[in-house]
Amino acid sequence: MKRIVLFCILLCLFVGVVSADTLITYDAYEGTPGYTTQDTLINMYTHAGDGTLITSYAVYAGSIATDSLTDYYLYHYQSLVSYNTTLPAGSTITAVKATFFASGYVVHNLGGSNSACIIYATPASQTSFVAADYQHTNYTRMATDVTFASIPASPGMVNFTFNAFGIGATNKNGLTTIMLDDSGSVDQTGLTWADTEDNAIGFFSLAHGGGTIPFLTITYTAGATTPVASFTKNHNTLRIPNRITVTDTSTNTPTSWQWSWGDGTANSTTQNPSHQYLKRGVFTINMAATNAGGTGVAAAQAVRVVGYQDVQE
Repeated sequence: MKRIVLFCILLCLFVGVVSADTLITYDAYEGTPGYTTQDTLINMYTHAGDGTLITSYAVYAGSIATDSLTDYYLYHYQSLVSYNTTLPAGSTITAVKATFFASGYVVHNLGGSNSACIIYATPASQTSFVAADYQHTNYTRMATDVTFASIPASPGMVNFTFNAFGIGATNKNGLTTIMLDDSGSVDQTGLTWADTEDNAIGFFSLAHGGGTIPFLTITYTAGATTPVASFTKNHNTLRIPNRITVTDTSTNTPTSWQWSWGDGTANSTTQNPSHQYLKRGVFTINMAATNAGGTGVAAAQAVRVVGYQDVQE
């Protein structure tokens, strides 16, 4: 029995008393077009892409692919994906992970040591993209890069772990849009190609390649919710010199209280106080309950205080 109790204590210490919640949110607009270019290296370096929006090919990010055209990429995908990342008020995000369905083909010849990366994007609209939105608007990484070499040849799940900037840039009150690209294009360095064989990295949606819709996994702690304040009292009529006791029945876990008794005496700040009235009359009891989420005010309640010659309830 002692061992069981000790185990439970150690388990509680290990797990902790604060639990985290998880939100899994899928691409809010399945089928949103990608942006493909057939660029020379110099165009990729200067981000002067001449491609057009793709409306029928549901690839989210092809990153880069080559064929035997020397100095050319067969295609270069930059992908914008929007997610609904609305969380409860006051929540704190502790981790974010972006998951894509991906595969690589002869990746050892493509891009050298380049990686797939997620950068911060600020399109004018997060629900209707235009070609200009696919120009880089901010080169700041939102997540740790995934090297091309680590992407499986057979299609599988690939995860991007958000860094501190990415976590901070995740919108807790609406949509969050990310851009998926390759590091050679973003950093304008290290771009290579193969002129003897095809090479490709592909990130797919459910509509292409039998994959799954891209999704985010957000780990967060929910913020405190403002108390809904309420209380009960043990008397409606009180005879001097007896005391009245009030009991807090508020929800959403208040952490502090303010009670006023209506007779000009000092407020009480304990959760379930008692109070002695020293004069007759009808007095109004008020209570406010507070936590990190805010303050709630309970409905006021009256108490009638009588003397010895009056009839007690």
